[in-house]
Amino acid sequence: TISGHADLRIALTAKHAQTLQFEAHSSDFSLTNQPGTVVAQQVTASLSGNLVRQRGTLTIAAHVQTSRGQALAGPALLDFAVNPLNLDVALERVGDGPVVVSRLDLEQRNLLQAHVTGVARLGSHPVIVSAHVSVSKLQFPAAYQSYLQLALATTELGSLQSSGEATASIDIANDTVTRLDCSLHDINFTATDARVLVQ
Repeated sequence: TISGHADLRIALTAKHAQTLQFEAHSSDFSLTNQPGTVVAQQVTASLSGNLVRQRGTLTIAAHVQTSRGQALAGPALLDFAVNPLNLDVALERVGDGPVVVSRLDLEQRNLLQAHVTGVARLGSHPVIVSAHVSVSKLQFPAAYQSYLQLALATTELGSLQSSGEATASIDIANDTVTRLDCSLHDINFTATDARVLVQ
């Protein structure tokens, strides 16, 4: 279910290649899926980019920016007013072949900086053929509040105070993590009643 309002501009040209340029803005975008596991509420967002088809090759470049509202995706709860999001992505697909992600840069202020490249095969059962994920910054307490607190809400770890940063590098092949490197920098977790202390 999708609701809200949007301003949309589309320009289509077909001189040497079919090119679709698009730009959209919304200040009250909301959506939810039937089980309620993916939800967005009153999100202020903008989307711009282009789609080019030439000689059987489709390329897409897009930029997404959010500055207000909240989104829930599984256990992750994102507050875009506190941690605005910027996403840049470039994709290419030749014919019915796999989708090549040449660039996916994700940044959320005071939370996350990540870069992804990879290859995905579409179909009834999509598969990540290969991917490399580089997380140059995962900053606490925003990371705990965004990715962990909701999942831990019913446990003794549901109201921790946290600080510090983490970095990570992840390699994936055929939907399987083949390598994971993670570094922690001045990580601290404490509970207000002193039952949990990690320094």
